Amino acid sequence: MKIISGIILLLCLFPAFALEIKGRVIKVSDGDTIKVLVDGKEEKIRLAKIDAPESKQEFGYQSTRYLAYLIYRKEVIVKYTKKGKYHRIIGVVYCEGQEINLLMVRNGYARHYRHFDNTAEYIEAERKAKQERIGLWKNDRAIDPYLYRKIEKLKKQQKKKKGF
Repeated sequence: MKIISGIILLLCLFPAFALEIKGRVIKVSDGDTIKVLVDGKEEKIRLAKIDAPESKQEFGYQSTRYLAYLIYRKEVIVKYTKKGKYHRIIGVVYCEGQEINLLMVRNGYARHYRHFDNTAEYIEAERKAKQERIGLWKNDRAIDPYLYRKIEKLKKQQKKKKGF
């Protein structure tokens, strides 16, 4: 019985990210999407737990540039559980001992993606960045990327209806 209890305890403590890849960042598409070269194969990675401004959105360029500054052409480790609906790995990126996803939020270059995550450390990092008005939080009217995408989708649908 003690052995079974021990096994169950170990399974509960097993990290949420069971899979891992290592490779070099070859492209930074935007503030939350990269390509990593792993054993000669390109893997598209969506950074988990964060949502960065879209490329055409205010602060999108700065977010992309900051992520590139942190990891472009560097070796990274990506921890993940599975691929998402767009066949991308959704994971947490580590570079030089730092959790890059968290750095993006902590330094105001991305929001915590609360629609899909409730990690306390990310919630606190976003709260502090807002309070200190750093990065995208300098603008009181910054639009959440999630909402921005929905608005853009509606605009496209309206254009289609009008025949543009």
